[in-house]
Amino acid sequence: MIAQITSWIGFDFDNPDGLRAFVFVGILLFMFWGIRFAVLPIVAAVGYPLGAFLRRVAGFDFSFRLAVMGLFCFVPAAFVFQLFLMAFIPDTEQLSDMERIFVIFVGAPFSVFLVLVLNAACVVALKEVLGKKDAN
Repeated sequence: MIAQITSWIGFDFDNPDGLRAFVFVGILLFMFWGIRFAVLPIVAAVGYPLGAFLRRVAGFDFSFRLAVMGLFCFVPAAFVFQLFLMAFIPDTEQLSDMERIFVIFVGAPFSVFLVLVLNAACVVALKEVLGKKDAN
């Protein structure tokens, strides 16, 4: 995704332009800040008021929690998936048609599993934030 953003704004890491670097950092900060909106369907599904939730998670703290929880769940799962594929497909440069089909059939359930794991990470982060009593 970062590669898409850098190509979209024409950013060159070897010769950075001040304005483009500012736009790049701004887009990354906006994406990081906007992570909180990815859990709004979960919050709405449990009947928690969305306005109260957004006021409660103001700032970067909740976005940071979501990002860290997501990485803690994503990285080991992706590592296990890569180990599983390497056990069956030693040479990934020259895949036959059957090996490509195998990767697709294994990758599709893995994608569903990964979404479930990331959803569970979001629920844990939500539990931490919404389980606290208001200081007011």
